[in-house]
Amino acid sequence: MATIRICNEDGCQRKHKARGYCASHYNATPERRATIARCHAAAKERAESHPKATAAPTHVTVPDLPQRGLEARQRLHLRAMVAAVQDMDWDAPQYLAELLAGAPA
Repeated sequence: MATIRICNEDGCQRKHKARGYCASHYNATPERRATIARCHAAAKERAESHPKATAAPTHVTVPDLPQRGLEARQRLHLRAMVAAVQDMDWDAPQYLAELLAGAPA
């Protein structure tokens, strides 16, 4: 039958973790505190050396790149339709009403 080791610190009845101590007393040893401090300092230094994440810009201008395929043709058609509509003097609600009136149910 395996025995459970307990902490060597006087009055402590917690389970052994390392070097004769429980987790609390092991982490309180000067050597362990120095190790933890070094780890925290290294993590802080790494975090400070990396650029901070910034929020995405709200407006991004995307250049018109030559594109092929169906999506490119669809974009060209949409641009042509938008340009045609911008040149027209029209009433959008009236146009939609006429479009819906002629649509099959």
